[in-house]
Amino acid sequence: MKRKITLTISLTLSITLALLMSLSSPVKAQQSPQGKMFVADSGVVSLTRNQKLRVSVTTTNDNDTIGIRFRRCTYAFQAEGLLTVNSTRISPVLMLASNQTRFVDEYVESGLENLSLRVRVGAKRPDFVVTFQIIDVITGATQIYTAGGIEDQDNWIPTLF
Repeated sequence: MKRKITLTISLTLSITLALLMSLSSPVKAQQSPQGKMFVADSGVVSLTRNQKLRVSVTTTNDNDTIGIRFRRCTYAFQAEGLLTVNSTRISPVLMLASNQTRFVDEYVESGLENLSLRVRVGAKRPDFVVTFQIIDVITGATQIYTAGGIEDQDNWIPTLF
C-alpha cells in the first residue's frame, strides 16, 4: 500500500512538472506592437541663438524604401546642472526612398537664449545613416558627426522607440 501511494505521488508530480515546463516560456523584454527599432541618437545638444541642428537621414539600401520617424525632446535647466525633459514631439512615419534624403532643422525659439535638445531617428531596419550638423547661421561654420550605417553597427541601439 505504501509503495502504491509513493508511486502515485511521484507520477502526479512528474505529470505536474511536465505540464508546468511545457506551459512556461522564457522571460522576454516587453516590446511595443511595432517590435524593435534601430535608433540613431544625437545625445543632448545645447544650441545658442545663432545655431541650428540639422538632422539628415539617407538609406544605405539601393532599391528599397524605408520608414523613418523623428523624435525631438527639449530640456529645461534645473539647479546644479540637471536637465529635465520639457517637451517631446514625435513625427509620423515618413517614407524614404533609396534616392532621397530627409532632414529637419531645429532652431532656438525666439525669445530664448539657448536650447538643449535631443533628436532620435528610428526605423525598423538598420540600413540608414544619420548625419547631425550644428550650423552657425551667421558664419556658416559647421560641426558634423554621423551615426549608423550597415558597416558601423556599434552605433545602432536596438530599442523601443
